Amino acid sequence: DRLDAIVYAFTKYSEKKNINAVLTDIKNWKVNKDQLLRSDTAFVSVLSDMIDKTEENTYKIDPIHGDRKILIRKLKRTKGIQYPEEVFRFSMSGETRASIANHVQKDKFSIICAVKHKNNELVMYYLNDLKILQDLIKESFVEDAYESSIRCISESISESFKEIMRKFNRAFASQDGLGEDDIRDYKAAVEYLQQIQILKEHLGSSLLSPETLMQNIISELHERSRALNEEELYNSLVGIYLNNLRMLNNSFKELEIYYRNSCKEFDERFYLLVQSARELIPT
Repeated sequence: DRLDAIVYAFTKYSEKKNINAVLTDIKNWKVNKDQLLRSDTAFVSVLSDMIDKTEENTYKIDPIHGDRKILIRKLKRTKGIQYPEEVFRFSMSGETRASIANHVQKDKFSIICAVKHKNNELVMYYLNDLKILQDLIKESFVEDAYESSIRCISESISESFKEIMRKFNRAFASQDGLGEDDIRDYKAAVEYLQQIQILKEHLGSSLLSPETLMQNIISELHERSRALNEEELYNSLVGIYLNNLRMLNNSFKELEIYYRNSCKEFDERFYLLVQSARELIPT
């Protein structure tokens, strides 16, 4: 019921080509003989309208030699569609729908595989592909695949880094302290988290930031420092803490200020200890 608002213009056709005849042949010899095409009433209506409107006058666009004024005048006289998004709907056959659904499933599996192998560029590629399809055809099965892929990625990243932080925190609180491997693995995790920020366009606020891992270190340092305030300076845990702090500062320059302040606090405690010891020694 809105076909009167549509004007058809054609490109890459020679002046001698009879477009109306071409369209008529398509309808008679292809559409009418194909039950699947005939059942697509919207497609048949548009094709029939194209045939009717090209019977007397056909607008052929020639960007070099053509006169654009003719088509512009026609468009200006044509009554437009006020809310086109309510009128136009993406139409597809069952075969096309099945093909797209298969493509979407392949995208989902490819995303899972790319996440497993930490290939961020590939994850981004397939997410972009799903997003483009979602915006184009606006079908629920595409939207569901896109949203479930985002949840899968977010949950995978969240669980992975929670385990990394738990492992780091256990080593930090242990009697042996942090090892070089612990710090190297944690630093690699921070760098990887920086790299996957390219996915923020899709994951939004659900994507962990590198600051999360750094804040975890600072929280552990604060907690350990408070606990050691109740301990004597000769306690072995103090030495372990200071060694942990030194190693962390060497790998994470973001901890420089915290490192200096913490060293200053312990230096003051050692100074007071020495002063009190001197007072106990008779002269």
